[in-house]
Amino acid sequence: GGHGNRPALDRTAGRERLRRRFWACRESTAVRLGITVPELEQAQELGAGNYGVVFAVPALGENVLKVTADNLEANTVGLLLEWGEDKPPGIVKFHDIWQLGVCSVLPRTPAFTWTTRWQGHPPQRRRLRYLGPGAPYRPVWCVVRESLPDAWATLQARGARQGRLREALRKLFYWTVDRGIDWGLRRGVPRYSTGAVTEDSIRAELATIGGVHLLEALDWLMERGIDFGDFQKLANLGWREGTGLVIRDIGFASTVHEPGTPPPIVNPPRSW
Repeated sequence: GGHGNRPALDRTAGRERLRRRFWACRESTAVRLGITVPELEQAQELGAGNYGVVFAVPALGENVLKVTADNLEANTVGLLLEWGEDKPPGIVKFHDIWQLGVCSVLPRTPAFTWTTRWQGHPPQRRRLRYLGPGAPYRPVWCVVRESLPDAWATLQARGARQGRLREALRKLFYWTVDRGIDWGLRRGVPRYSTGAVTEDSIRAELATIGGVHLLEALDWLMERGIDFGDFQKLANLGWREGTGLVIRDIGFASTVHEPGTPPPIVNPPRSW
């Protein structure tokens, strides 16, 4: 549940607004990172998606900085950082997350609203306004995480075929649906497998593409109430030598909460 509470940025315009909001907070961001503003300004953009922009900052060494407006990703990263236990190797290493403060509120910044399905018979759609920390503006977070190369680029260089990779991930998705039902995360969803897609068969197929740790990471997350189903998008996967496939961007991850409630929000910094 909760995917309906993840309104997208409006593509190019939304990404550019996200960049401007981030750079408006360069001073406080540099302080948080323990670097100088000129060092932060050496950042080079590695890529941008529907909800975030990733920067390589030379002063951060082996880590990268992601700026995201995805409330579900921020919530998941916040939980992973709060949990003291060791994480499976199939999950990228996160080091910090914080919410940008009032410096990110620019002139003409729109209020954060979204449409959600409301419980009822028949179900209704309602427009909700964000009332959490920093309201009424859409929160923006900075995430510091391990730098990992694209999984597909690495596998392709080793002679792998994308069709084989996608097929293995498709079957893994079927398996995660069934496991999600077992963990109580997917309600009212029919099971995919009828015995044809077993954990043993999935493990054997994933072993050929270095993806066994990915299965273990997904199961570990589901056991703790986090359902991440967007791993079929190859851009969300990275590659770590000695591990193989790794969940690199954990957007579109949800936790179970009541329909119609606001998106989960991590705690804001003191700057609010």
